[in-house]
Amino acid sequence: MTSSSLHVTGFALVVSGLGMALSALVDLLTVPDDLGPLTVGALVSGGVGAVLWWFTRPRVRSTPATAFVTVTLAWAVLGVAGAIPFWVAGTFAHWDDAIFETVSGFTATGATVLSPIEGTGQGLLFWRSLTQWLGGIGVVVLALSVLPHFGVGGLSLLAAEAPGPEAERLAPRVQSTAKLLLRVYVLITGLVIAGLLGGGLSIYDAATHAFTAVSTGGFSPYDASIAHFDSLWVEGVLIAGMLAGAINFALHWRVFTGRGPSVYWRSSEARAFGLLVIASTAFVTILVAGDLGWAEGLRESAFQVVSVVTTTGFATADFTRWAAAAQLVLVALMISGSMTGSTSGALKVMRVQVVSRVALRHVRRALAPRGVFVIRHDGRAVDEEVVGRVVALVQAYIVMVVAGMLAVTMLGSPIDEALGAVATSIGGVGPGLGRAGPAGNFLVFTRPARAVLVVLMIVGRLEVFPVLLTAAVAWRGVRDGTRHRVRHVVDRLRLLR
Repeated sequence: MTSSSLHVTGFALVVSGLGMALSALVDLLTVPDDLGPLTVGALVSGGVGAVLWWFTRPRVRSTPATAFVTVTLAWAVLGVAGAIPFWVAGTFAHWDDAIFETVSGFTATGATVLSPIEGTGQGLLFWRSLTQWLGGIGVVVLALSVLPHFGVGGLSLLAAEAPGPEAERLAPRVQSTAKLLLRVYVLITGLVIAGLLGGGLSIYDAATHAFTAVSTGGFSPYDASIAHFDSLWVEGVLIAGMLAGAINFALHWRVFTGRGPSVYWRSSEARAFGLLVIASTAFVTILVAGDLGWAEGLRESAFQVVSVVTTTGFATADFTRWAAAAQLVLVALMISGSMTGSTSGALKVMRVQVVSRVALRHVRRALAPRGVFVIRHDGRAVDEEVVGRVVALVQAYIVMVVAGMLAVTMLGSPIDEALGAVATSIGGVGPGLGRAGPAGNFLVFTRPARAVLVVLMIVGRLEVFPVLLTAAVAWRGVRDGTRHRVRHVVDRLRLLR
């Protein structure tokens, strides 16, 4: 059977099953409380995935619509399959809460409904962190790195899974490009683990936090998050890990292959991102220094700014207690996000740059109607089709934020908490505002509201268009099927006459 969607989904389920098996091994080596649920999850997910993978074959060439449907389907199925160990273990009171937690994991969002966190076994918490590591690099990118069948169509899958303004090859073959991205991801993860071990953390704590730092996910096996350690060394290593995950991986690869650190400086997006982090940290420090003092204010501000702008969501302080202006800065960072081609979510700095230059071009055209103004990035002209896609994505993103706020507010949440929840869900950040801040969780929202937030997490992770295109394909199928049935009934009635 030829089906790219089922083939990639099958592989994703196999990877999920292997991840559960590894988590079961971790549980076996610690306190085997969750061995049964993780084993059941591994067998179900891996078994179903193996059947789909073995009995299907992908199309060599796929349309963008097929690629987007494939990625959306894989992510939706993973959200359900990954919840199996939590269902079997009875970790959550409701089945949809297990899906919320797992979708939050695979989308590297970090919003949680697990309370208390430390009351859960280490095996399940390891799986919880591993979902973010797998989701950070993207299971589809992982599939492309080991499946040789995709050919040209694979580039569409790569663009759908790790979307930037345009897909970028680091090697002639799509499979080689995916492998290079995976190598960089594993290397950075290993460096962060080594750094955390150097700070005195156990291998379990080092691995779980490295997984969620590099993936910019933000899950921690402790209720107090990173404040649990109260260590400047740990915070410094995690800041480096979060920033590494939030920088375009193509730049990392060029640096690792000997082109030198100046590669970062030559990227206008990297320069803008660095300036954004420094300026935001300085501004927030000034706002909170009166209450915390300059040294502590700088420490907390630097960590929280990096955590939010990289859309990670780790916490060393409850920023909902900060001044309103400081919270507003963090909300703005939730929307802007970090760099394209990274594991972080939100709009991304490059898109903000392009949209800003489009606005400036309209002003310049008003002053010089006959002028020709080209949008440039890193000294090169940006194709107008790419500019149009960026503007359309930003517009769709804003519409989704407004629609999400309206839905969550109508479902019983205060407007400030609705704003924080929607911004953090579609941006993939994690903690929100008010009762859903770093010291709370998303149980404060009603179950229907949490369902809306689950959809927003997937929309934000796949950057709007794949999900919208999938919905359009489904709607077209329903519409065409309905028309066919109506015509069939009309024809039968005519024959009866």
